[in-house]
Amino acid sequence: MAKIIILSENSNKNRIFAKKKSCNFEVMRGLYIILFAILCGAGLFAQHIEDDPCLLDSLLSRHRSMHFYQSPTVGNADSVWHRAERFYLYFDTDSICRQFIRKGGYNAVPDEMDYLYFAVFTEMLSERRAVEIAKMEKVAAEYNDEVLRREVEAQLVFGLPDDTDEQFEYRINCLRELQQKAEARKDTLMQIRTKEGIHSALRYRYRFPEAMDVAVDILQMLDEITDEQYAGRRQLYFFIGEFFYQYGYNEQAIPLMEKALKDADYFFDRANLRARNALGLYYRNEENMELSDAYFRSILESRDMVKYRGEYDAIAISNLGKNCLLRKDYKKAEMLLQKALPVMLQFGDYPFSAGTYMSLGECYLAERKISKAKTMIDSARI
Repeated sequence: MAKIIILSENSNKNRIFAKKKSCNFEVMRGLYIILFAILCGAGLFAQHIEDDPCLLDSLLSRHRSMHFYQSPTVGNADSVWHRAERFYLYFDTDSICRQFIRKGGYNAVPDEMDYLYFAVFTEMLSERRAVEIAKMEKVAAEYNDEVLRREVEAQLVFGLPDDTDEQFEYRINCLRELQQKAEARKDTLMQIRTKEGIHSALRYRYRFPEAMDVAVDILQMLDEITDEQYAGRRQLYFFIGEFFYQYGYNEQAIPLMEKALKDADYFFDRANLRARNALGLYYRNEENMELSDAYFRSILESRDMVKYRGEYDAIAISNLGKNCLLRKDYKKAEMLLQKALPVMLQFGDYPFSAGTYMSLGECYLAERKISKAKTMIDSARI
């Protein structure tokens, strides 16, 4: 009888111990879940990328200062001082030209040519630029390459000044002569590039009807070629779409913007990100906030590693913040706008930064934080 009582007591003790052990396990599991949530931060429960401040910080850090194409292919034999960025850009015109010949022309080395023309040459005085174009001509003669000779001819025209009315008319006429030569030899790529030059010149002189006619011609040519034939095709779709949009031709503009929505193959090609931003703004104006959010968010989710990627991230974050402000979600709007502002200030985009300051001022006014609101509004005026 005593043995039975002892066994019964031991059994009860075992059950109690098992229950305590089970209870301790559940408590520890709960603590681990809470700890995991704390370590992961808000991102664990974030529905969208913009809901996670830490992820936004990581994104902005990863894409910071992507302003220039960096590759051994651009060379380092020469340098030019970049005034805005305050450092030297290194390049080798001879090396880039030899790649141009070896790989098959402009479309085979678009990042190198874009870097040479729009990063390096634009920082040079006309005399220095003429020296570099002379180097291009020398390489063309050395290798007896007709395509590079045509590139030299194009650069001599593209680089002409157009500050005065007389200079403008002379440059337009030279571009038209260049376009006619390209048409005569059935050089589609050069035709498109010269027509783009003509369209740009007319557009920025507000000669709208003429610019529109050239834009229509370009679009017909773009529709007949592929991205493989012209690396700048998607960028030009966006450029012309933006032109239509600026003048209120939305029915024509939006399909052109949508044609630019393709992951970038080259560092210079920002068309995908620019089109997504423009479409986000368009749908905001149409009061379709969900679609507007989706386009801005898609910039942050894009894999494009392109020129000024960090700034486009900041623009998207700021625009998502503006959308939150319009929804009266002031806390989230403030977080997003504050994330974007330092990037745009560092980049030197003061008009955009002023708009961000004003949006922050609106947030603080709505929250009755009058002192902060005044600081933001005053900062926008500087």
